[in-house]
Amino acid sequence: MALLADIEQEEAIAEDRQAFTTAKTIDEFDAYLETCKLCRYKTDAAAAIEKLRIQSQERLAFFGAKEDNSLEAFDAYLASCSLCEFRQEADALKEALRTSPTGLSERDLWFGARDNEDLAALTRYVDA
Repeated sequence: MALLADIEQEEAIAEDRQAFTTAKTIDEFDAYLETCKLCRYKTDAAAAIEKLRIQSQERLAFFGAKEDNSLEAFDAYLASCSLCEFRQEADALKEALRTSPTGLSERDLWFGARDNEDLAALTRYVDA
């Protein structure tokens, strides 16, 4: 009887380990937490879920900053990120904006030329 219990325990440990180590997404970690028998990796799974949520939020923030393409947007991303997966790219894009001959992003140049129907602004956009 004790041998059977030991075998079942070892199987549960193996299932737990397998479910945790193969999880890559929030849904997979959630599924592990919902179905684990021993839940030996419960704390690690919760931490992984939190990290994935932060990564997702920071990616959205970075791509929003990239779409806005302004110093303020990149500064806001860098000030709010904790993992800062895109720090180097954000820094490089900020530097490109800082060293732009007009001091404006390509997007700002385009909208300035288009909205004002200004030939000089259009020329600045084409020359940038």
